[in-house]
Amino acid sequence: WSIGAIAHQLLVGSPPPRRDEGIGAWAALSRAGTSALSRDPDFDIWMDRSSLSRDFVRRLLRQRADDRPTAAVALQHPWMQGCFSLDPAHWNLASEAGNDLKNRLICYMLAVILLPSSIQYRELFQLRSCFVGCDYDHDGFVSRPHAHRILKERGADGRDAALALDAVNVTGTGAVDPCAIAAAHIIAQGFCSVQGEDRPRRPSDLVPRILAGFFRACGGDAAKRAQRPVASLGGVGQAHDRVVVKEVEAHLGVSYEDLFLSFPEEGTFDQDALIELIV
Repeated sequence: WSIGAIAHQLLVGSPPPRRDEGIGAWAALSRAGTSALSRDPDFDIWMDRSSLSRDFVRRLLRQRADDRPTAAVALQHPWMQGCFSLDPAHWNLASEAGNDLKNRLICYMLAVILLPSSIQYRELFQLRSCFVGCDYDHDGFVSRPHAHRILKERGADGRDAALALDAVNVTGTGAVDPCAIAAAHIIAQGFCSVQGEDRPRRPSDLVPRILAGFFRACGGDAAKRAQRPVASLGGVGQAHDRVVVKEVEAHLGVSYEDLFLSFPEEGTFDQDALIELIV
């Protein structure tokens, strides 16, 4: 509630109505965005603010604590997400932060695509069960320390688990959902500690490894014919375990049909084209 009150103050220049202002104030509070939130009934203090910002504040200022979103859920609100664009058109790739964001998004998207070819149903089920056991407020998110502990319990080295979580933390919120922890799991298990290679230190070090893993898994006959790293949508489908696909789509919020809408139905694509497709 206090975050909602601070947001209210910052957005409109005044605090929300206090509880001691009577029942009418709380009724007004539940209708955030109307002139009822102003001390002057003829002036709408929200008139210059977006409907999404009003909705964000309204949700946080609900009277009953059980009706308010948790911090993790609040960070996923469209208004908050709009403050952090994943549209490459808004990235400054000349900056270190812009390149870091691109590398994290590549790692995350490739890991999601590779999930049905990199993890068995039983392993995914056990990972989900661990996640549910740590999701104490049942909001669909766990904190980074809890996610790190889950990955270690599932066999990841502590340093690998930390790097994998960095690689999938695209929005920078620190809140981890089931899809992100599954993606981090396969990154930690399959791409962090590679025999004969230096341990990666940042997401940018993981990008070439995960790209190579993608083309190994999904290149198939197309790569053999081209004699270079290429893949096709058909090759991706052949590499996927259908049972795991259903599990991922049912419980991790992924729609592979939507994910592959931009992929060419015929022909092949190479590494550069793949990055264009997923970023």
